[in-house]
Amino acid sequence: MAYMDVSQVTYRVADQETNILTEVSFSVEKNDFLTLAGPSGGGKSTILKIMAGLISPTSGTTLFQGADISTMDPALYRRRVSYCFQQPVLFGETVKDNLSFPFEIRKEKFDPVRAESFLSRVDLPASYMDKKISQLSGGESNGWP
Repeated sequence: MAYMDVSQVTYRVADQETNILTEVSFSVEKNDFLTLAGPSGGGKSTILKIMAGLISPTSGTTLFQGADISTMDPALYRRRVSYCFQQPVLFGETVKDNLSFPFEIRKEKFDPVRAESFLSRVDLPASYMDKKISQLSGGESNGWP
């Protein structure tokens, strides 16, 4: 069984005549890397949104560890699968505000050591924890884990 299995997925916006996706199928195994390449408007972001459960396909199925994601509790599914948007969306006032969010939604205590490890992954020093979002460069904003 594939970790994620996309089968015959078609997507069309309700008032449009043409499909954005037509019968797309592929499987992803755990720890696989997958590259989606194609022209602008070709449906790359759409298939990722379907896989993340953010939108529903017109037809076809998306299975996560054998279960149809359309029947899963969205909160439980999103603890296991997430979607990283093309443009980063930062909120709050500081870097720490953004690094605290994953802990808050899981009702976990903020772990500063773990948060600092996220910063080190993108080559930012621990001192950035208190840096204001408005002071980040474009490259620093785009480097979020």
